[in-house]
Amino acid sequence: MIDMHRLRQFSVLVRVGNFTRASQELNMTQSALSRSIQALEEHLGTRLLDRERGKTGVSLTLAGTDLYERAEDLLAQLDDLESSVSGVAERPVRRLRLGIGPMLGAALLPTLLQRRLGSEPNLAISVCTTTSDLMTSLLLDGDIEFYLGLAPLKYRPTRMRQSVFATFRPNFYVRPGHPLAGRETLSSNDLSAFPRISGTAWDENLISLGNERDRYLFSTTMQVDNYEILAEIARNSSAILISSLMRAEEGLVRLPVSLELAAPYSELHIFSLAGARLSHAAESFIEELRAEYLAATTAPDQIFPSPQLPQGQRRESEREHDPQ
Repeated sequence: MIDMHRLRQFSVLVRVGNFTRASQELNMTQSALSRSIQALEEHLGTRLLDRERGKTGVSLTLAGTDLYERAEDLLAQLDDLESSVSGVAERPVRRLRLGIGPMLGAALLPTLLQRRLGSEPNLAISVCTTTSDLMTSLLLDGDIEFYLGLAPLKYRPTRMRQSVFATFRPNFYVRPGHPLAGRETLSSNDLSAFPRISGTAWDENLISLGNERDRYLFSTTMQVDNYEILAEIARNSSAILISSLMRAEEGLVRLPVSLELAAPYSELHIFSLAGARLSHAAESFIEELRAEYLAATTAPDQIFPSPQLPQGQRRESEREHDPQ
């Protein structure tokens, strides 16, 4: 019979992505955790982890992936059973750590997190809002399970998987009474005559535009990674706010930019560790993020299904790039 303590240790190790973070969460030494995983492998008669010289982090074998996917359900059922039989209402606290870009976070998280308050008392949620580069480091260090970002870096470590969350075209917003408000059509000269503002991730994304004219047209003269500040600036100036989404309560007017002026589709991605299945809590949170994105986006072009795919399709969905 599988030792449930070792199975839980294995599950934590896979979830956080490395031995250092897992041993800290489990309050045990790295060597003790390593011995526990080896004992589990010996009991099952198969390797669960790929151990390559010079490679950091956790990489699962097919057997390890299968065990992890089954272990989460089993451990949750055991926790429920123990609580029910013992008459204890409390279950062990689960943790969900995630990252999201500042602009996206400000637009999507307030309502979602308010709804989450009290709904899952045994789930502790920690959210980091920062740049894609920093979130990448946090992910590889096991400090977050996934992050939602706009502008992926040119190169991605092989340990990372990215799945398309949504595609969109940029929208342009101005205050009511703005000189461009109410116009049926707009030219590139109309747009370039006014200051343009956005979050920093937007200008990073412009590198994907092949046309220099488009890069100039959609570049911004001011970048602020704060949704409320940008909306306030747009409401009280002649600035044009470029954003993929805008809440109706901000009181801004969307400009009728014709399709021939719009940039090619940009993509939002869910980034996670390759070879490790997202926890049920992470999958559920991502689906709630999708719902919030649908509600906040003025005209969503496409919302993709969950990045979790059947085992046979998983490798095809992973975009992995050699680190530079």
